[in-house]
Amino acid sequence: MAYPKGISLTCWPVGQGLFTQFDVYAGDATFRVVYDCGSFTSGRGSPLDGAIRLLRDRPIDLLIISHFHYDHISGVPKLLDVVGLPRYAWVPHVHPQVCILQVIAVIADATLAGLSFPEYEQIALLAANPADWLRERGKNEW
Repeated sequence: MAYPKGISLTCWPVGQGLFTQFDVYAGDATFRVVYDCGSFTSGRGSPLDGAIRLLRDRPIDLLIISHFHYDHISGVPKLLDVVGLPRYAWVPHVHPQVCILQVIAVIADATLAGLSFPEYEQIALLAANPADWLRERGKNEW
């Protein structure tokens, strides 16, 4: 018996930023990968917000964060709030001194995007220490 196989790729149109979803089909199983989740324009009513809501149908098996620029991670807190924790997560290792620079860059970009501190606090904490940020939400498998 032949099992259907394939890959569906969605590059969500979120403006400046990146939010890509891969669904890999192998027989009756589907494996969902989200690669980055961010946009320079985020928040209620943004294209990013709408795209995130469309992913509520299934859990994420693997979340990959390529790097910690605001326009690549600004939607991650909302994504996890809406869809739930991924089964696995991959984040790049960053030297602690570089994390400080990442946080400064995220704060600068969030400010340029017109967000206040409560709105970008979780994004800054994610950039500061992604492993701890995910662990605090219950993600212990890597």
